Formats: sequence, structure tokens, C-alpha cells
Amino acid sequence: MIPYGTLLTVEITGFTSDGDGLAHWQGQEVRVFGALPGETVKAELRRQKRQYMFAETIEPLVASPRRVKPACRYFGACTGCQWQHVDYTYQLELKTERVREAVGAVGLDRAIVRQTLGAANPFNYRNHARFSVGREGRVGFVHRETRRLVQVGSCLIMDPWINRTLSTLQGRCLRMTQMSMRYGTHTAQWLIQPELNIAGDCPASGQSYYEEKFLGHIFRISSSSFFQVNHAQAEKLVAVVLGHLQPKGTETVVDAYAGVGTFAVVLAPYVARAVAVEESASAVKDALQNVAGLANVELVQSKVEDALTLFSPAPEVSLD
Repeated sequence: MIPYGTLLTVEITGFTSDGDGLAHWQGQEVRVFGALPGETVKAELRRQKRQYMFAETIEPLVASPRRVKPACRYFGACTGCQWQHVDYTYQLELKTERVREAVGAVGLDRAIVRQTLGAANPFNYRNHARFSVGREGRVGFVHRETRRLVQVGSCLIMDPWINRTLSTLQGRCLRMTQMSMRYGTHTAQWLIQPELNIAGDCPASGQSYYEEKFLGHIFRISSSSFFQVNHAQAEKLVAVVLGHLQPKGTETVVDAYAGVGTFAVVLAPYVARAVAVEESASAVKDALQNVAGLANVELVQSKVEDALTLFSPAPEVSLD
């Protein structure tokens, strides 16, 4: 075992699946947080496992031209964001390449992978936060390797409402270990779980669901149901889907892994039949509310791999 805190000088040859820099030191794999391919960095050893060592960049000795200064003061300590030290344009290129690798790995070498569509604002977009709570009601995130709690005053990728609420609740969330916040950016409704027993100024909490408006439709979303965390990018995604489908109004569309029925509901006006397939009981309960009144939307509670064999004739389009 090498003592934690040992400083290593390593050359970064690639990226790991977690977005860390990949290096080797004395024959062992080293995953280096905050490093880029082509760099030589001084890194501090933080954790050693049988398969690899984990280290954090202390100083780039030979820096990549794609390196930028992280915008968040918690970057590195938190580990929630992996690439704030990477130029955003390069981030998009890296994500595109990662998809190409994944598609190629399953034999679809001829598939066309288009460039990743970036966000107009890569910060303050996230409408859902899961916080850990430590001693004395301290709220923050857990470092994914050391498992230590990092108390945060605000998070740059969260919606401003979530950050304001975090500020109000910081240090007051006693007798709990986890807290979740969800916010409807187009309805100003929210959900905080669990119910908080805090005296004084405190937002309502303990809701079982909240509602959000998406492309003109109201969606009910329970605490355990999936909904797109980036509203603006989700709208882009729908536009891309419609642009490629160019529906004529005669198609049957399957929304696989449908969650609360988002795509099925949004696409219903453009197709003859939309089938939403979802396994989660809470999401299906929400979807039943969300598809109410849409005669051409069908909801199937099932694993997708089981449900897709039941369609006859086969659907023209499957979204997953």
C-alpha cells in the first residue's frame, strides 16, 4: 500500500468511463480526477483499490490547450462534476466520441453519430437535486471515492430556486441522511423529501408529487419518478425527434422507458397511436394522469424487452 497523500507525477493517456484522466504508475492503473489526455500532472493519491489507484490533480506540469479554470469552487472536492476543467466545446466532442465508441462496441460500425448538441447555458439548469446530510444538519454531496461529505453553499448546475432553498435549509436538516429537491421551472411548484420538521422560515415539504409544464402539457411527477433534469435540452431533444420523424399522422410510435409519459404525450398530436412502455410503478401512476384525455395514447406497464415482442404489426418508430 502506498500512503494516501503521496504525490505522483504521471502522463495522462486517455479518459476512464467516469471522465477521469487515465495514467499508469509503476505498472498500476491510476485514475486522475481533473486531468486531460496529453497532460503531465502532479497528482495526490486519495484512494487505492485492487484494480486501480485514484488521485486528484494538484498541478498540471504540462497543460492541455483545452484546459480551462473550473467555475465552481467545490470542483474536485465534490466530484459531482467531472469536466469543469475542460473547454465546453471539447466536452461536446468527447461526448460524441464516447457515443461512437459505445455504438461501435455493439457492432453498429456504420451508424452515423452526429455531433452532440450543446446547451445555451451549461450551468443553473438542473431541476432535481439529491443531497446528503451529515452531522449538525450539514447539507452537501459525498465524494465518490473517499465517501466524505462536502458541505456546499450552492451548486452551479442547480436551478437558482434549489440553491436559494439550500441556503435556507443549510445546517438545519437534523435527524436525516438524505434530502431531495425537485422544482418546476415553468410552474414554480416544488417537491422536497422527506418532510422537514424545521421551525421558522422553511418551504413546504413532504409532497408526494409536483407538476411541471413541458411544451404546453402539464405533467405530474412523483418523488421517485424520472423526468428530464434539463428542461431546455429536453425541448431540443423533442425538436430533433420530430425533425427526423417528420410524422404524417399515420404512424404508431413506441415511447420505450417512458417515465411519466413525456414523449408519448408530446408526440400524440402528430401520430395515429403512441404507446408508452414503463416498468416503474410510480412513473406509471403519474403517466396515467398525464395521458388522461389523449385517446390515441396507450400505456403499458412492463419491461421494454418484454413489451416490444407483443406489438403486431410492428411499430414504425421506437424511442428509447
